[in-house]
Amino acid sequence: MQKRKVGLAIIPLMLVFLLAKQPVEVLSTNPEVLSVSHVPTSITHLSNVTVTVTFADDTNITSIQIQYCSLEPVFACHIGNYQMVRMSANTWSGSFEVQEEEGVIGYELKIQHTEGEFVAPDSTDFLGYDNIQEPSTGEFYFTVNIATPTDEAPVNFGWPCVVLTFATFIILRTIKIKKRNVKF
Repeated sequence: MQKRKVGLAIIPLMLVFLLAKQPVEVLSTNPEVLSVSHVPTSITHLSNVTVTVTFADDTNITSIQIQYCSLEPVFACHIGNYQMVRMSANTWSGSFEVQEEEGVIGYELKIQHTEGEFVAPDSTDFLGYDNIQEPSTGEFYFTVNIATPTDEAPVNFGWPCVVLTFATFIILRTIKIKKRNVKF
């Protein structure tokens, strides 16, 4: 009976020892993004777009890349990412040039930090922004509409006014010369 009590006491001790030796999974925490913005807000073909991201704390961030894509009329991403640069504490900035002539473009940020990678935006309600689109399941992009230039050019009165003024000057001068040459 005594052996049985010792055996029953050893089993819980072994379980505690085995559970204590198991690796504990630590969930990585993503850096807290405070804001993401781009300038200019109205873009056209060949515009240079500068993206700025601000963090609560960027201590563990090692790099950030911008992935730029055409979202409409066709979803297609450009090859290569654009590297962002740390401008000051908690603020990073990077640029890309718009290749599309019309439609909607988008960009996402691939944020590398010491505990992994985080992609922003990661949902359609990221930071409460209303310019986020999900063109493919699970892929979210900040969107920017491409402004198309209007076909109507403003009327330019410069040259017609110069020609009219010069013609009037010549006609008046001719009339003045003819009046001098007329003898009564």
